[in-house]
Amino acid sequence: MRVLAISMLLMTVGATDCTFESSVPLGAPSAETFDPGLLGRWDCVDSNDPSARGVLVVHAFNDREYVVFVEEDAELYRAFSSRVDQSRFLSVQKLAFEPPGEYSIVGYELEPASLKFRLVELGPKEAKPTTPSALAEFARRGLASGSLYNEGSFACKRAGGESAP
Repeated sequence: MRVLAISMLLMTVGATDCTFESSVPLGAPSAETFDPGLLGRWDCVDSNDPSARGVLVVHAFNDREYVVFVEEDAELYRAFSSRVDQSRFLSVQKLAFEPPGEYSIVGYELEPASLKFRLVELGPKEAKPTTPSALAEFARRGLASGSLYNEGSFACKRAGGESAP
């Protein structure tokens, strides 16, 4: 399934063979990797389709996890940050009444007033990682080779001139 940036990255919008969802997160929720800069309201746009826009509202659920609200769809997601070397990721899971679903793994870059999300991609001949450590090693190899992400990205700006927390 293709998953679009937390507004768009988090909503399943279409299928591709390479973008994947994981049965395991990249790591465990941790206060050490919690990124308060993600908190707030974000206006996002798809880099490949400027008409694809969305608003995300990111709240702290506790000192380790976020709750993300996608305004356009009134959808809620649980997310938490992880690092692989110096790169930052979110493990994202839709909140629903069904049993917990798979995780979307999203790379992100954060500046004081901007945020960029990128989709992690699984090569056509690669097996899905089945443990957090195997997923981290997959990410490390993909980062080193430049093959971790697909072509799409989503650029977000703080909504309404809001400042970083």
